[in-house]
Amino acid sequence: LMLLAAPAGTHQDGPALAMVNIFIVPHSHCDPGWLRTVEDYYSTQHDYVYSVRHILSQTLTDLWQDPKKRFVWSETAFFKLWWEEFEGQPFATDPTILWGSAVATLVQRGQLEFVGGGWVQNDEACVTLDAIILQMRKGHEFLHDKLGVRPRVAWQIDSFGHSSITPTLYREMGFDSIVLNRIPYSLKTEWSLTMRREFFWSGAGYSAYPNASIFTHVI
Repeated sequence: LMLLAAPAGTHQDGPALAMVNIFIVPHSHCDPGWLRTVEDYYSTQHDYVYSVRHILSQTLTDLWQDPKKRFVWSETAFFKLWWEEFEGQPFATDPTILWGSAVATLVQRGQLEFVGGGWVQNDEACVTLDAIILQMRKGHEFLHDKLGVRPRVAWQIDSFGHSSITPTLYREMGFDSIVLNRIPYSLKTEWSLTMRREFFWSGAGYSAYPNASIFTHVI
């Protein structure tokens, strides 16, 4: 995550303005389940749309060359394909190190962060709890086995609608917060005007955490 801080100032006829922190989160949304197969999205460039292979390789190279840059990645299904192809290959700009070692270093530096980290960003309307848990477990186990990391921020920016079980379930999975996107435009507009796009989302109280809530940001 990159943090920019705007300095304090004053209104012409009002009190001093408080410090404003702006978080910029560079990411690339690569959807494993849309118009083409996972393998096609990963390996083939179509018109102006780069392949996932190119996006990951180029972005990781840019991170290595500039320690000030940060990037977040979500879909483990794609990252696994990339890792299995590149892990043991010489790094793009330094053949004395391997891609796998370079990625591990970027993670340790905090330049590369995995968010969500499930196999995909699961649907929240037409799936079972078992399916959500299993796909999240599959992604997290891979990231932990290969890089020793476990995502702390849930990332559901392309789920069309959200379930009341989501905040409860994700808190129990160990997430600290969640980022959403696809809410009704009218609601997003209202929340933007009233500065309410960050809140604690209280979920269904079915479990041992009847009052479970999770810090939520709507992009």
